[in-house]
Amino acid sequence: AMRNLASSAVAISGEPVSTPVEEEERVEFQTDGGRTVYGGGGITPDLTIYQDTLTTEEQEFRRTASRAGATPRNIVFRWAVEWSQNNDPAEGFSVTPEMRNAVYQKLVEAEAGVDRELFDASHNYVDWLIATELSGAEHGNVALLRSRAVRDAQVEVALELLQRADSPENLIALATEEAELRNAAGGATEGAEH
Repeated sequence: AMRNLASSAVAISGEPVSTPVEEEERVEFQTDGGRTVYGGGGITPDLTIYQDTLTTEEQEFRRTASRAGATPRNIVFRWAVEWSQNNDPAEGFSVTPEMRNAVYQKLVEAEAGVDRELFDASHNYVDWLIATELSGAEHGNVALLRSRAVRDAQVEVALELLQRADSPENLIALATEEAELRNAAGGATEGAEH
């Protein structure tokens, strides 16, 4: 199991990320396979992976636009629907400077109050919004979810471990090894930058 945690922050999806709760001392049990599990309900993760979070600039971009009534996701969604009617991006497309410029123009038209410097500093978040919303507009909900998943730190690590594992036992061993490496490097690490 992997835990989805981060300290007080905003996830790349724009949702607040909750702070981890200190675990109480719990009773240990052994499974038939010899694994240690803990009582008290829930699943104790073998590996903790933090969510990708928005940078300070990306949070400011989101706040500024939202205060002006121009929520970035809504602006990008409307742009994506319009853009997909005149273009035919293949699934898995790359975000281009032309797309970014068109989205910035929509923010200007919506009087979002976001200057170009802040927009450019928020390019990872903007690209994520463009990729997810355009995937959804052009290819439907499955493509939208797939686009979100490939940019998700927990999914990324899980897929990497699954590809390396040749059995469920090996998967658990790999997750344990990864957790030990991350703990030795200073605890659970944040997700990869996208």
